[in-house]
Amino acid sequence: LLVLLRFYALFRVLIITGHKVREYPSKTKLDYATVILLLVLIIGSFIFFIVERSVNPEVPNYESAVWFSIISMTTVGYGDIVPVTLIGRILGVIIILTGMGYVSLVTATLAYSFIDLFRKESGKAVKKVEERVINYEDKIDELVVKIEELANKIDDIKNKKE
Repeated sequence: LLVLLRFYALFRVLIITGHKVREYPSKTKLDYATVILLLVLIIGSFIFFIVERSVNPEVPNYESAVWFSIISMTTVGYGDIVPVTLIGRILGVIIILTGMGYVSLVTATLAYSFIDLFRKESGKAVKKVEERVINYEDKIDELVVKIEELANKIDDIKNKKE
């Protein structure tokens, strides 16, 4: 029963936040960066395969070239496939830099989003505090008026006794 409750809670959270999650890539332009990343992956792998297949026994098919590109983009670099030709090495550098740039862009975008959210929330908190301070100032002004009235009444009472 508890497992079902957890799945239900997760499902509700996904429904509530799903719209914002789907909106995030287009809002931050990460959708364009993702398209560029995929183009570099596909085209770079194809060119790498064409250049390396005849001279590199480690690249017998296109799948091996895609494997090299993915491993290079993630900067893991297992070393099982190493470019032999100059063009292959240049493509490797381009693929590595594209992967690093994409990861950096995603990281920076997420960090900016958190900072922006913090800024908005702290702005709301400041406005609430300002409203409370203004309310307290108004109440203090009312109390000062009442105290002055009481002081005047006390003075009147003293004057009547004298």
